[in-house]
Amino acid sequence: MIEKIINRNIGKSQKCRIKYGSSSDFNVLIMNVNDGKRTRIYSIDAQHLSSQKNSIYFYPEIRNGVVTIKWNREIENYVNEVQ
Repeated sequence: MIEKIINRNIGKSQKCRIKYGSSSDFNVLIMNVNDGKRTRIYSIDAQHLSSQKNSIYFYPEIRNGVVTIKWNREIENYVNEVQ
């Protein structure tokens, strides 16, 4: 199994991009998302990523110091929080 690992820091942006390239080059995309306090690890099988695109987006929400990650609708059911 080939894994592609992407590290992403949450900035002040309301829309964060994870560029993975070609989804045919790997089996699983691992995303390490750092919010400044903690790193969350997410994964998604490449079969659920569009071969027409080279990236996905998530939307961080910060309320009362708590960070919540929302994923694009087309992938939200396939993204798993590993840690």
